[in-house]
Amino acid sequence: MKQLTTSIAAGITVRTSSSLLHHYNYKYNYNYIYCLLLATAVSLTTYTTALSSTNIIRNKVKYSGTVTFPPYATYLSQLKPGQCATSTLLEVSIPNDNEEDNTNTPSTHKFCVLCYPRGGGHNVNSRNGDREAVGIYLQYIAPTPDTCIDVTFSMQLKGKQNLKKKFDLGWDAGMRFVSTEVAAKNKNIYDDNLRRGLANDFGAHLMQSQLLPFFLGVDDEDDEMSHNNDSDNSMSSSDGVLEVQVNMTVHNVQSFSALEQAAQREQKKQKAGSGLLQKLIPRDIRQQIVFNNDDHGYDDDDGSSATSMEQRELQHNTEQVRVGKIIVPVIKSLSQRARMFEIGSYPGVEYRIMRIIDPDTGEDLFGSVPGAEYEIKPIYPLVKQLERQWPARVNEKELPTLLTAGMYNFISAVGSLATAITGLMTAYVISLAMSLYFIPSKSMEPNLKVGDVLLVEKVSSKLSGASLLKKGDVVLFPAPSRLQDVIVSSGGKRINDRDLFVKRIAATAGDVVQVEASGSVQINGDVAPGDRQMCDAEPLRLIEKYIESGETVVDEKDLFVMGDCSDVSVDSRVWGTLNRKDVVGRPLLRVWPLERFGGLPSLPDR
Repeated sequence: MKQLTTSIAAGITVRTSSSLLHHYNYKYNYNYIYCLLLATAVSLTTYTTALSSTNIIRNKVKYSGTVTFPPYATYLSQLKPGQCATSTLLEVSIPNDNEEDNTNTPSTHKFCVLCYPRGGGHNVNSRNGDREAVGIYLQYIAPTPDTCIDVTFSMQLKGKQNLKKKFDLGWDAGMRFVSTEVAAKNKNIYDDNLRRGLANDFGAHLMQSQLLPFFLGVDDEDDEMSHNNDSDNSMSSSDGVLEVQVNMTVHNVQSFSALEQAAQREQKKQKAGSGLLQKLIPRDIRQQIVFNNDDHGYDDDDGSSATSMEQRELQHNTEQVRVGKIIVPVIKSLSQRARMFEIGSYPGVEYRIMRIIDPDTGEDLFGSVPGAEYEIKPIYPLVKQLERQWPARVNEKELPTLLTAGMYNFISAVGSLATAITGLMTAYVISLAMSLYFIPSKSMEPNLKVGDVLLVEKVSSKLSGASLLKKGDVVLFPAPSRLQDVIVSSGGKRINDRDLFVKRIAATAGDVVQVEASGSVQINGDVAPGDRQMCDAEPLRLIEKYIESGETVVDEKDLFVMGDCSDVSVDSRVWGTLNRKDVVGRPLLRVWPLERFGGLPSLPDR
């Protein structure tokens, strides 16, 4: 990966997006030092200036400064997609509040502004179709690799349009800024760190690149926008210099490693103070258990907790819900859905908290408090119907539940798995009670034809042991062992137990059945009821060589079954009686073809 750094005579640094990856890699500290030296040299040039003032309000440090970039025509317009211009350093002096340090020497923290005229930065896909976007980023130059700083800020681009009434573009945000070394520790720098609310530089894309000349008042004189009704030909022409007003509030300066260790300890305590159900079901990330005595009943090494641990009411977790973090609103009931859509907090969408406003003073906060106002923005484009003016401002009390993206994805995965399992179990239970059966042969013609599909119920035969079956009922059953023997002896293969046969009951317990060699049947001395000669006869009458003639008394546990088409049906005349326990089910309806939809016809009389 090549580092592309071009020093212009004006003292502006040009970097491609690929160079930033090297810049973030702590193996290349010489690049970091080089950029610092170069940025310091830039402050001596006439093209970029910084005006600053520092004061303390409620232990916060406020800073205001302006940076400028070279004229659009001679410099910004020459940059390629992914290249950026870097401003001079913005230096913020932070008072030393450490009581152990008697020197009270303030610390200096440096920032700079990056301008991507044709797109770049974190959001490398920051384009609307083929239209590039102007990106403005605030970057932190940490004094040590372990330093991190909590900052809320606003950046405003000064408009210089050729209009009577000019307009500015700006945005408000906040972030926990970390050093390039910390940012480089994760393989996927931007995705993972930004999801945790961490960044070395953070910004937004404020306009399409093609509109930048108009915004700076250097668009073509023949441009339609410069000759509308609001234009003033008497106005002096713009110098094409991009000016950015930067307002920052520093809330905290901390050791990143100490902050991570404290977060791990707090996570252990939260788990120790939660019941089993609370550990399994993620709770609202705003909620935090605060203990009366951090050391009472808590083992810092293994996270164990004694049952006597005292705890106060749940409070807002200012680390989980803070500026820069990603949250996912979730509803508790469907009645809340309409209001959530009205305020722009769509359930299940990932939002970044851009600002948190104190409900009492209206000032920017870095962490959440009860009743605070959030300004939130989706981290990815939404469907057209859901898009609106972002960020949306919502009161935290109107958000029923807040989860992290990981929590929401876990719950969604569990819910999807539970739904899939429930669906499979339901399908399995239904399959035990009912199923569809396809008629494969002509043995039941003309009442049931090849291709007919039957809806079969399987419950009654299992509950009653088939004792409710009577003459004339159609039943389904797997091939009996004697039928399997006939098939094998004839050169066929054994039939799977899942392949069912369909026949009609001709005789039940106590009936005397006489089978003739011709295939005709008498039951209790009378010809078997029903006309079984309505189908097309099999000319060779091959079935007759398998028929076992003789007299049989049907046992109490057996059934004598026959097909409606005697000339082709392999039934009890061939393989004997059917055990009632082998009956799988009874057809309820013929569901296909539709023109014959309905109940099964009975066997007509002779």
